[in-house]
Amino acid sequence: MLQRGELLNGSSKPLVSILMPTYNSEKYVAEAIQSILKQTYTNYEFLICDDGSTDSTLKIIKKFNDDRIKVFRNEINLGELKTRNFLLRNAKGEFLAYQDADDWSSRIRIEKQVSELIGNSEVGLVGCQAVYVDQYGKFIRSSKHPVTYDEVLLSIYKINVFGGALIMFRKKIIDEVGLYRLYFDRMAFFDYDFVFRIAEKYKCYNIEDGLYYYRQIKGSASKDVNLNKSLAFYVVQYLANQRKVYGKDDLELGEVERVDSYLYKLKQPYLIDPSLIYREYSSNFMYNRLYGSAIVSSWKAVVLRPKILNNWRTFQYCIRQSLLQSVKEYFECIFYKVCSN
Repeated sequence: MLQRGELLNGSSKPLVSILMPTYNSEKYVAEAIQSILKQTYTNYEFLICDDGSTDSTLKIIKKFNDDRIKVFRNEINLGELKTRNFLLRNAKGEFLAYQDADDWSSRIRIEKQVSELIGNSEVGLVGCQAVYVDQYGKFIRSSKHPVTYDEVLLSIYKINVFGGALIMFRKKIIDEVGLYRLYFDRMAFFDYDFVFRIAEKYKCYNIEDGLYYYRQIKGSASKDVNLNKSLAFYVVQYLANQRKVYGKDDLELGEVERVDSYLYKLKQPYLIDPSLIYREYSSNFMYNRLYGSAIVSSWKAVVLRPKILNNWRTFQYCIRQSLLQSVKEYFECIFYKVCSN
């Protein structure tokens, strides 16, 4: 039997289905596709579904001539959750993985994750570390996701310990866990809910290596200021705690109204202070070095509630840090040019 980390060869290689939903990704989709076509592991099918793009995304995708690529198209935009479920239903591989259209994967990512799954039949899912970069590919930071199952179980009730597109898992898991749950459609954190349910039934962990490059882009769908998207994180934890105590959660019991009621309670502080969501988002934007988005978001907080001193403090902080970063990058550029000469 192959051991963890051992290279695969010949007919022993299982088929991997790599799934990529796309929507208006013309700027980066070619790089994402190329990163998969350059993988050292070659026994895969690459399923790409364009979710009703209005730019040239589909045209760029169709330029790639590789028999492993299968292209689908939604005539209207269905959203990422439904598109992912569609791809899952059409996947034929023993193992399933994702690639987002504005990111790229290391050449050895698929090979490493396949080796982990083959080397331990008890493991249902394996992730990896993310390397966060800006829109130009410049390094921001690296993730430190848990690398053992025990660490996963300790942390998953507090944070999402698996990146949505960083995972590879066994297809048979879907028969027991199910697909992404439609309650989270057009919200967010449906991937958190999905891996949470997997972690409750199967061993899972992350590889220590940074094998996936996650691009932080101003204006991407994941960066939209949206209250339901933000609060979905807590809904996932609410449902997980129900399963832990009672064995099943409200969605599994068909009690959607109870989940809606909980979500409504979560919204109350934001209804009282509409600027709160913008203040929170500006903090997240700063962490990911999306300085322009942080300034815009913090200013919207000021406009909504100009009498709240914390809004002005947040706005001033975003401007100050953005200016400092601009100066830093300017001198780094000058230093690089001098050293190059």
